[in-house]
Amino acid sequence: MWSNGDGSGCKTSKLFVGFSICLILLVISGAGTGLFPWWVAVSHTALVVYLMRPVLTYGASGERGPMRKAFLGTLLYLPLVLVGLAFTWT
Repeated sequence: MWSNGDGSGCKTSKLFVGFSICLILLVISGAGTGLFPWWVAVSHTALVVYLMRPVLTYGASGERGPMRKAFLGTLLYLPLVLVGLAFTWT
């Protein structure tokens, strides 16, 4: 897990935000090329920004509670996005 050995939470937060930005750009480029509708890109961006909130709290405080919420959020995020993508793929 990224947070092991990261007492301040700074490294973990930067990694999570970096990967989240890459995911947002990937989904926006997919909507731009017509792989799926734009509302998917907008809802995905809103979901990822919502998931980034506990991570930024973790980076500011260094407590592990918000990171556990973010980890649970990512466990729920992946099946939700995969099922949504399967139904909206054109």
